[in-house]
Amino acid sequence: MRDDSLVAFEDEARTFDAVLGDLTEDDFAKATNCPPWNVKELVVHVGVVLPTPGALGDAPPGDPDLREPADYYRRLERGTTGYRDDIVKRTQDFAVGLADGAAAAAFLTQRWRTSLAEWTVRDLDRLVTSRGGVTRLRDYIVTRVISHAAHGLDLALSLGRAPWTTETALATMRPVFVSLLGGEPPAALRWTDADLFARGTGRRALDPADRDLLGPSAARFPLLS
Repeated sequence: MRDDSLVAFEDEARTFDAVLGDLTEDDFAKATNCPPWNVKELVVHVGVVLPTPGALGDAPPGDPDLREPADYYRRLERGTTGYRDDIVKRTQDFAVGLADGAAAAAFLTQRWRTSLAEWTVRDLDRLVTSRGGVTRLRDYIVTRVISHAAHGLDLALSLGRAPWTTETALATMRPVFVSLLGGEPPAALRWTDADLFARGTGRRALDPADRDLLGPSAARFPLLS
């Protein structure tokens, strides 16, 4: 039986790809809610942040400072201008080398398929090192599910379409957002997993009633950007 992290990653990636297959070059040129990127650059970013084959090194011997998926988003560097500017520039520089939106979509497909093929034959309990520190491969894959899903939501918003986040991705991501929040959201909010995801990523703002029910925890939002 395949691990939930692999199933969620493949489901989200295939759904994202299906949407890209319907886009025109005019669509790829549209501005997104992740300025200064257009749709083509947003798609390139989702591919660029996937590791190249062998890029995840084995953790050094000893007692590692093991990180959970939520720790990947707790890194202080993520809130700095330099971190954001570096990501924007690397993405735009890479996108220049791709002729059009169709090439960007093909690049993303190739990257996620290569990653999935490598992860499928690996021990998912293996300790690896990534930008976020030492983590289990399974937990690293969860961060890639979040990347694909969050930018899928960006794409939906930018194109004026209904969100398509898969149920498998939502179920896999939920524990990360609960950890970042510091516990389950108040039951009185009656949030679905999709609600928690949209608000946790800042793609949907909290309304006054949300803030009242969350109390001091409202200051944690967005839980990641």
